[in-house]
Amino acid sequence: IGCDEAVCYKLLEIYQKENDIKGLVKTAEKLYAKTGKIAFAKMILEIYSYEKDYDGAIAFLEKSKIDDG
Repeated sequence: IGCDEAVCYKLLEIYQKENDIKGLVKTAEKLYAKTGKIAFAKMILEIYSYEKDYDGAIAFLEKSKIDDG
């Protein structure tokens, strides 16, 4: 994904401080794809919800198939 988990966590902190929504989502999506941790999926959905980007949230859910059990 271009960074290990620790570095990506730092990137998330920086993007959050700078209110870089695109950076947050992109990094969280990479972390979710790499780790499968539901915490990253929740973070992504919270960001989309905060931004009122419901189409983005739907696209992420369809792509990730989170609710497929």
